[in-house]
Amino acid sequence: MPFDEYVEKSVATSQDLGNLYAGIRYLRYLDGEKHLVFLTPGGLFLPRLENSSSIAALANDARATVDIIHTGGMAGGAPQRPMPPQISGRGAAAITMNSAMPSPSMMFNQTFSVGSSKQVAELTGGLMGAFRGGRQAVQASRRDYARAVPARLYADECQLGRRLPEDPGVGESRRAVSALADGYAARQEVKPLNRKEYLTYSRIASAINRPQPIDDLRVTLGPPTIPGPKTMHVNVHLSAEGVTFTRDGELHAAQIECAYFIGNARQGLAGEVWRTLDFKLTEPNYQKFLREGVSYTQAVAFEGEPKYVKVVVYQYESDLVGSALVTIKK
Repeated sequence: MPFDEYVEKSVATSQDLGNLYAGIRYLRYLDGEKHLVFLTPGGLFLPRLENSSSIAALANDARATVDIIHTGGMAGGAPQRPMPPQISGRGAAAITMNSAMPSPSMMFNQTFSVGSSKQVAELTGGLMGAFRGGRQAVQASRRDYARAVPARLYADECQLGRRLPEDPGVGESRRAVSALADGYAARQEVKPLNRKEYLTYSRIASAINRPQPIDDLRVTLGPPTIPGPKTMHVNVHLSAEGVTFTRDGELHAAQIECAYFIGNARQGLAGEVWRTLDFKLTEPNYQKFLREGVSYTQAVAFEGEPKYVKVVVYQYESDLVGSALVTIKK
């Protein structure tokens, strides 16, 4: 294929792989039956089939099933270009017909991408759908879940070759299945993060990279002060909107994760602090918080010349984020 097309496909695949790996990493720390449905226009442009096996090994290590649905349809010809004035009649018709047909390289690339997606899906116990409508592909996936999930649950309890008991959710009996291991992925984690820690970090990291403020949780910043060398006081106000409380005996309890970041003129990190606001409020203080919110000051150490301060707050129970940014004036 042309070099420009190769670069375009490589960039798209790099982004798709990043999203796919992020989804697999997230599912790794969840319990139970896990399915990842990956929608892609034309599949992953992987140079070798061994790369597909590597993706499947990572998903199997996370105990996640990957379903891949191609949404781009059949490969088509290049866009039709305006005909020169000297070409008309049968010549123009022949050129138009030829341009509507996909080239051999396009057909090969599509066949290869379909094969790669099918390999990933099959090695993880999932489905691969292409060249049909999205509704049909999703319905096929749902039917597959209905048949596959009970079989996996029964496989540990039944001897190979004997008929499985009736499944009340599906209503049909089936023979026991063999268990196969498709791949192994070595990793350095001594123990997995729990879901709360992983989701908190993911939400805050995403909010940091978003330039616009987020107001699901209402947080505002006052002008920061620098009382001493390499120390900044960040003045924060958190409103009650969006904050979820639970009862802890006679108290109203809530936890808010807060991250404070100081940046320099080059958009580099000059300082950061992560803290947890642990609220345990009596009824009068709870009512006051609902009316006024809470204001406080957080000290953050920094290096270099600070240019701006950004604060991100996140509550796991409500799964809501808030962020605010203020520029430091000289």
